[in-house]
Amino acid sequence: MKELYFKALCLKERLVSAFVARVKDDEGAGVIEVAVIILILIGLALIFKEKVTELLDNIFGNINSGLPSL
Repeated sequence: MKELYFKALCLKERLVSAFVARVKDDEGAGVIEVAVIILILIGLALIFKEKVTELLDNIFGNINSGLPSL
């Protein structure tokens, strides 16, 4: 019975250490994913710069025209 308990304990230790190693291994992947997303957003902003500027000008123009003059 002690031998079975010892084997189960060893298996638990191996599973926990494998899980911890796996979590530590993927830490850099999050940084890479965020960097790629930021690069894509910057690229889209550069491609659609004129459209975005025009849209924002229209939005702020509508806001300003709706305000009462002082």
